[in-house]
Amino acid sequence: GRVLHVDEAPSGSSLHCPSCAGPLHPRTADQHLAALRAWDAAKRDPSLDDNARALAISSIFRTYAEAVLAFPATSWTTSEILAYLRGLEHLADANVPRARELLRATDRVKFADEDATEALFERLGADLEAFVESTRPRRVGGDS
Repeated sequence: GRVLHVDEAPSGSSLHCPSCAGPLHPRTADQHLAALRAWDAAKRDPSLDDNARALAISSIFRTYAEAVLAFPATSWTTSEILAYLRGLEHLADANVPRARELLRATDRVKFADEDATEALFERLGADLEAFVESTRPRRVGGDS
């Protein structure tokens, strides 16, 4: 089937992979794959401490959301992002709580020096993966 394309990511927007040589510039239809690969690389990177891992998943989420939902998530605050997501009629109901947990938890690690556990990053990774899965571009007439 034909691939549904969403608006191109804003110029200068890219997903960063801490373990890769540089930013990833995927086609818009492949943003979901780039986000999942970037998170997989970040969680396997032993050089990342909790703060760096929190920065990574927050950045991956914001860059993905900006590209597929066409709003400036990378420059907005957590509160602004959540307010915007609440206003989207087509967004699955579970995605706002997922985004809230991911963004607020990473904010606490980044800005309040809260300790993070592997269990926390596993939950945040699951939230990211579920958000990406429910918002990724779909083929017309198929389930992929």
